[in-house]
Amino acid sequence: MYLDSDQMIYPNTIERSMSSIHDYDMLCLEEDSHKPQSFLQKLIEADRHLVNRSFYPNIDPLKGVLIPRLYRYALLHIAFNKIPINILHDIIFFDDSIVYYEAYSISSKVGLVPRAMVHTDIPSIINFCLSFLFSLPN
Repeated sequence: MYLDSDQMIYPNTIERSMSSIHDYDMLCLEEDSHKPQSFLQKLIEADRHLVNRSFYPNIDPLKGVLIPRLYRYALLHIAFNKIPINILHDIIFFDDSIVYYEAYSISSKVGLVPRAMVHTDIPSIINFCLSFLFSLPN
């Protein structure tokens, strides 16, 4: 299981994930927004509610928006080995999407753990742009 620095899991998420992983190779963790206050945060929260209601169309790694956060080790190992090692250090964004694309090419057994985590969303477009600029390599 992996999370981003702005995500937190609910107390029973790991337990519920472990009971679900037996039927799947990957699990998406349904996200809620953490205390949305700004207009942008409320817009992101509304989008999350729409995505959570339509899980299956959103698990396609090329057309969907959901990314699994928990993988079976063997699948994750194979997926990482399919990514050329010489490009790994250059990947800044969408690393989780690349891993998911490779894993999904091996197995499409993706499940969902409902109400599993919260995401602290960026409060404004300006903050988003600044975070993007500071994450670029020199």
